[in-house]
Amino acid sequence: MPTLATADAISPALYRSPPSGGDHRGAHLLAARDALEMAILCLGGEAEGGCDARCGQARAFLVEAVRALGAARVYDGRVRTLSVAVVMACEDDPEAEANRLYALATRLAWDNHALLPPKAEARPLPPEDERQLARLSAGLRRHARLERVFRGRMAALSVGAFALAALAGAGTVELVLLGGIAATLVGGAAAALLRRR
Repeated sequence: MPTLATADAISPALYRSPPSGGDHRGAHLLAARDALEMAILCLGGEAEGGCDARCGQARAFLVEAVRALGAARVYDGRVRTLSVAVVMACEDDPEAEANRLYALATRLAWDNHALLPPKAEARPLPPEDERQLARLSAGLRRHARLERVFRGRMAALSVGAFALAALAGAGTVELVLLGGIAATLVGGAAAALLRRR
C-alpha cells in the first residue's frame, strides 16, 4: 500500500503550474491570436454561402478563441475573455450579427493585444536559397527579353506581310483581311506589353 509521501509524489498539483514545465499560457495565447485573426478575416471577406456562412465560420473561430483565452487566463489573470454564451447569442438580421461578431473579435484582440504573441518576422534566406533565387530571377529576365524580342519581330513580320499582300494585290480579300487582323492583334499585344514594362 502506498504511503502518503509516495501518493504525493505520484500526483503533483496541476493547477496554475504547467505539468511539463512548458509555457502553456503562450501556447493558448498563440491559438487565441490565430483564431481571432481568422474570425476577423471571415467577417471581412466574401463566403460562398453569403453572410450566414461568414457568421457561422466567424462564430466557430470566436468560440475557439474564447476557450483558448480562458485556458490562458488560468496562468495569467491579465487575460480578458468572454463567455461562450455571449459569442453564441445571435441577432436575427445577418448583417447585424456580422457586425456584432466583428465587434466581439476586435474587442478581444484589442483587450489582449499586449499579451498576444506577435507574428514572427521574416528572416533572411539561407545562402543556398539566395543563390537559387538569383538563378531563377536571371532565367526569368532572360525569358522576358526573348519574349519582347519575339513579339516585336512577330509584329514587324505581320505588318510586313500585310503590306506585301496589299501592295502585291493578292487578289483575295480574305488574305488581305487575315494579314490586317494578324498585324492589328500582334501589334496591339506588343504595344500593351511595352506599356506595362
